Amino acid sequence: MKVTLDVSLTAAWVLKDEDQTKSLKILEKILNGTLTLVQPELWWVETLNLLKTATLRKRITPKTAIEAVRFLKEIPMRVISVSLVGQETVLQLSLDWGLTAYDATYVAVAMEEGSTLGTLDKDLLALKGKEKRILFL
Repeated sequence: MKVTLDVSLTAAWVLKDEDQTKSLKILEKILNGTLTLVQPELWWVETLNLLKTATLRKRITPKTAIEAVRFLKEIPMRVISVSLVGQETVLQLSLDWGLTAYDATYVAVAMEEGSTLGTLDKDLLALKGKEKRILFL
């Protein structure tokens, strides 16, 4: 099964003070090959920003941030460019559902790839049951 996960869910992979219950179970399935991770390129940018912010707020050290990037690079994933799903598609989803373009990018990748969307984001979870083209974890 393919999954697309936003940073609200994957942050716990690198920030130990986040709730890790669901996130680490999903990571284990990705690492053992039960799940295939398909991510928008945006995920990396958001994750790097998360690590920078966590470092500035003293949640982690700069060394830990670098180690986290190295760890994340080892996770098997297919990275999708927004141009593959279409900038127009992202904009239309954003307008239709009142999402940020960032959130709409995850939705567009999940829809294009037929993957299940994993999130803890309240705006994305609000679509659960309303939009049949999106499968949620």
